[in-house]
Amino acid sequence: AMKRVLEEYQIEGFGRLLYTANFAEGVQSLIQTAGLGAFHPNCVMASWPQEAAWRDTAKPGFTARSHLIRLVQTAVVFNKVMLIAKGGSFPRLDEKLDGNIDIWWIVGDGGVMLLLPFLLKKHKVWRDCRTRLFVLAGKVGTDPTGLAQELKQYVRDFRLQIEVFVKVLDAQLPPPAPEHRASHAPPPQQSAAPRS
Repeated sequence: AMKRVLEEYQIEGFGRLLYTANFAEGVQSLIQTAGLGAFHPNCVMASWPQEAAWRDTAKPGFTARSHLIRLVQTAVVFNKVMLIAKGGSFPRLDEKLDGNIDIWWIVGDGGVMLLLPFLLKKHKVWRDCRTRLFVLAGKVGTDPTGLAQELKQYVRDFRLQIEVFVKVLDAQLPPPAPEHRASHAPPPQQSAAPRS
């Protein structure tokens, strides 16, 4: 079955099946055991849950949200870059996308996250996509305008065509009521979509 999946998605590599009792155990095991010999991946890629599952207030919605959060937490603990693809399934090699490649830069990583869209745009599938960088800034002691100018200069220095946006976190917002906490997740940004 694994060989068929690799062939279907035109992936050249080694597949590995991992059996565990639950999702969290599986994620932790995969992140720790992935790789070949001394070579281990430095990032984890997952897809954004389907919109219906994400917004569902019943158990399936809670499970979808908790699996994504658990995956992100585990990736952070093991110092992996977290990549979350949204907008349906990953594109086929014969598709052409237009839209946005959004980077949410939460932790400064020295520019590794800026390298990925640069490399993606070298391929015909992603060539026509715009790249946007969103940086989260705390409200206290942060000059959003100065930070935006500094980041714009940073991407210009590397000759990258990236739009920069600084989002200021408002620490004064009260948390949502416990019974509705999961359903108040911010909606995902529009992602790259296939051209018609």
